[in-house]
Amino acid sequence: MLLRPVLFLAAASVALPADTPYMKPSKEVLDVMNAPMTPVMSVSPTRDYAILMRSDRYPSIAEVAQPMLRLAGIRIDSNTNGMHLAPNHNGFELKRLSDGVDIALKLPANRKLGAPVWSPDGKQFAFTNTNEHAIELWIGTTATGQTRQIAGVHINGVHGGFGGGPAARGGRAEGDGTIQWLGDSRTVLVRLVPSERGAPPAESTVPKGPHILESLGHAGPVPTYEDMLQTPHDEDLFEYYSTAQLAWLDTATGKVTPVAKPAIYQTAQPSPDGRHLMVARIHRPFSYQLPMGSFPQDVEVWDTKGSVEYTIAKLGLAERVPSAACARALVLTNGSP
Repeated sequence: MLLRPVLFLAAASVALPADTPYMKPSKEVLDVMNAPMTPVMSVSPTRDYAILMRSDRYPSIAEVAQPMLRLAGIRIDSNTNGMHLAPNHNGFELKRLSDGVDIALKLPANRKLGAPVWSPDGKQFAFTNTNEHAIELWIGTTATGQTRQIAGVHINGVHGGFGGGPAARGGRAEGDGTIQWLGDSRTVLVRLVPSERGAPPAESTVPKGPHILESLGHAGPVPTYEDMLQTPHDEDLFEYYSTAQLAWLDTATGKVTPVAKPAIYQTAQPSPDGRHLMVARIHRPFSYQLPMGSFPQDVEVWDTKGSVEYTIAKLGLAERVPSAACARALVLTNGSP
């Protein structure tokens, strides 16, 4: 008696066509779901211009279906060397605030625009545009609305949203950090895809040995995360896509001046006078249980050419650092003043 419904359901599932399209609700429901989003405003530092950023409410099926690597707690789009489903905008509107006049902007076609980054004097703004194969860098001029792509410059967007530095280990921070203006309103510090890094590492068909996880024998809180590294090949892929070349870019001439050697940068922050850099470089050994923000890193102060002036700290793997929830539980258990 129990076999008949099972067989009936199995037959029904086989009868469905293989190319069934996605089902859509009625037009009234679609109109509500696809209603334009309220634009987000970015105001220049001098408070005389503003950019209204417009976005689609939902990503397309084509975007969601793009190849993705789940590595060290992040999801990487291997086609663009950026974050999978990274937030983007489909249009900018430049407005002069003194009289409310709109200034026409010339934007790239088929655009996926990153949020604008204003120069300190408010006369220029930098932004990214993600195409099918790379993340481009564009510079705009507020007075005229003219924009131009910096040829040959491909941004490494893997660490977008993870530029919080040592204080943000294990967590997200505000801001992207891939583009930063200096005080001269002409030079920007950028994180680039290394020009000579070669093809992605291929996975060996023959394993070098077993996968071993070692316990130190100490009890402690162990939070669980998704998208962790699992194999030595994952480590190689993470290092390949995360490694960036720091460079100074002269926005007037387009000249690119590399800074030090390519590395995995948790943060890279220019000093207010533009004469120094504070960097945090992630390095091996990586963890299979913790995200990249907890990996070992060296925190240093550099000069503008990438020479180390001062070592602030050498941080090991943050494997026994309690989370905020665990720390709160320990305080409540042991008593607090």
